[in-house]
Amino acid sequence: MFKVIDSYTSHNQGIKFSPNGQVLASGWEDGTVRLWKVSDGSLVQTIFGEMEQLNSIDFSNDGQVIVIGGETWGESGRYGNVELWRLQDQTLIKAFEIQNSSARDVSFSVEGLLAIGGENTEIRNVKGELLYTLSIPPANDKSYGNNDWISSVDFSSNGQLLATGTMRGNLIIWNAQDGTLIYKAEAFEGGKTEIKDLSFSPDDNFLAISSSDGKVQILQTGNWKVIADLETGGANTNAVTFSPDGQILATSGEWDTVIKLWRVSDGLLLNTLHGHTFIIDSLSFSPSGNILASGGWDGTIKIWGVEGIAPPMSPTLTPTSLPTVTSTPSAIPTSTIILSSPTSALIPTDTPIPMQIICGNFISQLQTNITATVITDAINLREKPGTNQPIVEIIYTNDKVQITGEPPICGDGYLWWKVQVVKSNAIGWVVEGVEGERWLSP
Repeated sequence: MFKVIDSYTSHNQGIKFSPNGQVLASGWEDGTVRLWKVSDGSLVQTIFGEMEQLNSIDFSNDGQVIVIGGETWGESGRYGNVELWRLQDQTLIKAFEIQNSSARDVSFSVEGLLAIGGENTEIRNVKGELLYTLSIPPANDKSYGNNDWISSVDFSSNGQLLATGTMRGNLIIWNAQDGTLIYKAEAFEGGKTEIKDLSFSPDDNFLAISSSDGKVQILQTGNWKVIADLETGGANTNAVTFSPDGQILATSGEWDTVIKLWRVSDGLLLNTLHGHTFIIDSLSFSPSGNILASGGWDGTIKIWGVEGIAPPMSPTLTPTSLPTVTSTPSAIPTSTIILSSPTSALIPTDTPIPMQIICGNFISQLQTNITATVITDAINLREKPGTNQPIVEIIYTNDKVQITGEPPICGDGYLWWKVQVVKSNAIGWVVEGVEGERWLSP
């Protein structure tokens, strides 16, 4: 189930959630960047980049600056365009050109470095000042000469490494702090396949690579050995991105127009998302991992609820793992109900004491017949409890829900509550949260 938040006459070339998850930026081929409020899907800002074709966008780590990379054709040929915008007052900080090249991809590091992929890789600061340039090492295979371009760039989550991929299939790993070469591999035989996208896992243990032959490889960082080959089944896998917990890898195809979600631990295909009608060029998970945004050449941005795709919690909780609670004589007594999946709570109706509901390793903070607030980016309202059930609608940050008097259900490893959305009056079932992270708060 998806929700369309943007529809445009141009091809989408890039989408990105802000670091705090409150804003989604969508970049379009004509140079336009739209910024959307995630909580209600409203348009909050539009930036008009001065370029003929936009290729990539990214937020700075503090979310205050957005970079736009693209290209323009002039009398002397093609040159790259890069613009840095301060979002608070929509001020253009700096605009500059890259001669004889194109800004194919842009990426900010957590430490504020900016990588721009083109004929080579330029490293600049958040003000746009050039720090150094990383030249593509000569290829061993000379069948294509040394004519190569950077097609994708990505910093590791800790900002220490920079991965660059080329149109001839070369993978190059750099020390992002001093620009020294760490690793180079002509990843695909004969340099016949372009590296379309790169993505480090959040813990920096893995690097995912997508290519123009449809393959996706997951490499172990450090030794850079391939540990998984994912056959996506289509030509040109345009985008790859890890979920914030690193357990899911999302990939998008070109001609099959689908998104696939893979379990990283064993390469299992978890789900295939249908909805776009043309090439899907970009993917972005929200910081919470509850929603996935996709941008396509069909002129749409789609928002997908994916909280049910995450590996479920343990369905049972042993008595020895229960938290210790010390009560005082004045404390309100609490009744504890431990649910095993799939069961519903048998809540006594003849006692006023609060119920403590436990599902797996998750301890609930909710009760029946109260109002709760969504405290994450978005959650799915489903017809029935279960991650495979139809989605009624997507509920966003700060939306209120009224929990009904129906007992909660522990199913699929999640604690489900039947609610009515205050804003829309829609009725369905929602997940309260996962171990260590709550999505609903009383």
